[in-house]
Amino acid sequence: MANDLPKLGADFEIWGHWWLPAYKSDQVTGCLTSRGGNLQLKLLGQFNAIDVNHLHLSVPVIHGVADGKLFTLWNAIQGSFGFKAPGTIEQHFQSMRILAGGHLSERSKVRFTALSLYASNLGPWSNLRPVDYSFSAEDPSDISYRMAKNRSTEIVLSNFGMTLKIGTSWSTRNKEFDSYGFDVLPSLRAEFSSPELFDDVIERLGSLQRIFSLLVGMELVAEKATVEIDGGRKLDNIFGLLVEHAPPEDEEILPVYKVLAPFPILKDRASEIFSHWFDEESRLKDATDLLIRTIRRTGLPTPIELTSLAQALETFHRNIHGEGFMTAKEYKPIKKAIMDWVSKNMSEELSNSISERIGHANEHTFQARMRMLLGKFSDELLKALGIDRNTFPSAVSKARNEFTHWDAKTSDARSVGADLSNLVSKLKAFTRLVLLSHLGVSPDTVVKRMTENMHLYLPEWVKINHS
Repeated sequence: MANDLPKLGADFEIWGHWWLPAYKSDQVTGCLTSRGGNLQLKLLGQFNAIDVNHLHLSVPVIHGVADGKLFTLWNAIQGSFGFKAPGTIEQHFQSMRILAGGHLSERSKVRFTALSLYASNLGPWSNLRPVDYSFSAEDPSDISYRMAKNRSTEIVLSNFGMTLKIGTSWSTRNKEFDSYGFDVLPSLRAEFSSPELFDDVIERLGSLQRIFSLLVGMELVAEKATVEIDGGRKLDNIFGLLVEHAPPEDEEILPVYKVLAPFPILKDRASEIFSHWFDEESRLKDATDLLIRTIRRTGLPTPIELTSLAQALETFHRNIHGEGFMTAKEYKPIKKAIMDWVSKNMSEELSNSISERIGHANEHTFQARMRMLLGKFSDELLKALGIDRNTFPSAVSKARNEFTHWDAKTSDARSVGADLSNLVSKLKAFTRLVLLSHLGVSPDTVVKRMTENMHLYLPEWVKINHS
């Protein structure tokens, strides 16, 4: 199934016939397309049961047959219609979830037993080679390729009703006089102990992409995805999943030695690390998403990376370590005493302004949060990343404020060029270290892997002086 699907976010155009389940005889020719990652169904006509003037109507289910496959479109939103000479209405739908491989009822009534995602960099992360090959030095024509016996592994997460199976989707290739061998795509299959609703499965997909992005060291791009009913024991119960997704890039497959936290190193603690992630994802999600924005193949402008990473660390500290200088209970009477005095002696406008600020007075400053996070690591580890615990918090805070609270009257020069890039490089490495060590990955391992691949995880720019 996976090999027959277009990549998530890739452009495609599939012509077929489409209908509403309750009006199967009212079939309309139309084209299902993806452009720039946006999905759209354009009909050469209209469904008689749907008023074309009812914009933004959510249609629970649309069925179709196209390109030799059965399609189910869930919750398609009706867009503006078009006209085609001599006056034919073209009805448009967009932003749908698409399942290829069968006709299903409304998504709230269907439950799934497994999710599979396919991504190239799962291979070097697991280091499970799907194919063994050999050749003879004496006889160059003596070449052998065969499927490896140990090409999969699993991580059981009983407390979260899930088992992760890491392996490879493969198919044979035998095109006479052209190509012979195997086509493989590393895969991750999540099996659920209890069937789950579609929206929950989509949440699982995003969750798995986040944790594996942290472990791989680069954003894990899901190239394809499938979902299953009844354990996928029949091909009819496996459905290709197409959702709106960023257009794919030419994915660079990392060499095994460049993966940040590979499975062979984590093997003995893998279940514990993944359990920690799923247990705390609600508190780690925002910080992780901010980091992932900065480790994509297409980089962000350096100032945006700086503000994203600084916010990731502040968000992490706020969500994980919570309380300020005092507990909320301890601070409440102090805040009340201050505001009682302010409300009696200040104007209403000034009183409201002070009230907004006093609510945050008990919170740690950004620099204080940075110092507390740095305090969890030894000087030796920080030195390996080029970080001085005494100056790093103020340097990051100053650089961030230059872009978020810049004062045109200041005489200080704004951080630019190599100085800013090197600061962001260290900040990114430190953010990775904070998140991975919190999940249970050894800080020594994280720093060692980063310093072994400085050009990838800790690049250094040289300042050019123009004379």
